[in-house]
Amino acid sequence: SFAADSVSAYAPSAFSGTSLKATSNGSSMSMATGMGVNGFGRIGRLVTRIMMEDEECNLTAINAGSATPDYMAYQYKYDTIHGIAKGTVEIDGDFLVLNGKKIMTSRCRDPKEVGWGALGADYVCESTGVFLTKEKAQSIIDGGAKKVIYSAL
Repeated sequence: SFAADSVSAYAPSAFSGTSLKATSNGSSMSMATGMGVNGFGRIGRLVTRIMMEDEECNLTAINAGSATPDYMAYQYKYDTIHGIAKGTVEIDGDFLVLNGKKIMTSRCRDPKEVGWGALGADYVCESTGVFLTKEKAQSIIDGGAKKVIYSAL
């Protein structure tokens, strides 16, 4: 069944100024939130850069349609809109390795097949422009994500 609030707008702290830090026994402790990106075009690459710079985001998976990890690495490193990425960009099989952080890549047309939950991505940024209704975004939830972040409406 579909939970009414499963597919909703959520802005990472880099956008909204809202902290994702959890509090335990009155003291602040940082807990990285498992994130994923569905779509690796202009917006998906920008969101990836922002997540990589935010210690509260733990980017675990990127679903890039038909792009291979080699091409994703090139696009990320040499973005024509945002310039050359800081840090290292490498590939390791199906992983994109950004600044030493391994991120699983996939090329699934149906985002349910990615297995977001199994990859630790609780929140997925939908940046393909295709899954922008509750009904369509449900496939991301069915793939194990808890929430979907829309990059456009």
